[in-house]
Amino acid sequence: ATGTKNSTTFLRGDNTFAAAGGGKVLQVVFASHSTEVSSTSSTHADSGLTGAITPSATSSKVLVLINMADINKQAGDTGISLKLLRGSTEILEFAKVILNTGQTQELRAATGANFLDSPSSTSELTYKVTFNNTSNAGTTKVQANGCTSTMTLIEIGA
Repeated sequence: ATGTKNSTTFLRGDNTFAAAGGGKVLQVVFASHSTEVSSTSSTHADSGLTGAITPSATSSKVLVLINMADINKQAGDTGISLKLLRGSTEILEFAKVILNTGQTQELRAATGANFLDSPSSTSELTYKVTFNNTSNAGTTKVQANGCTSTMTLIEIGA
């Protein structure tokens, strides 16, 4: 191998030494919510699942991992839409009319999303999930029966 082995370099596949760079996990924040929230409106409501992180550099990225537990529709020909917001800005709609089968029976599911955000900020960032009742029919729920939804925020250095 060419180069010098030390605590800040690694041996690459081409048999040369190089400094490690980028992609380092700088911090991890975990949030959960297990209170059932219901809606009969097509207006998006807060699911209660919220997490906050303060990036250490403007070049950092934030990997958002979401698991929504026991989403549910009862009666009504409707579905559920789920959105991820950073502050008040929608950054991802990760379920659009889920559970809408054209039927009025009760349906349950779980869903999730992964999103790599580039917020360019060192201020505290709040991420939250909202949901709605897409057709204003019946009732939709998240965290039904006290099931726990989770959010993991991972700051990744440049």
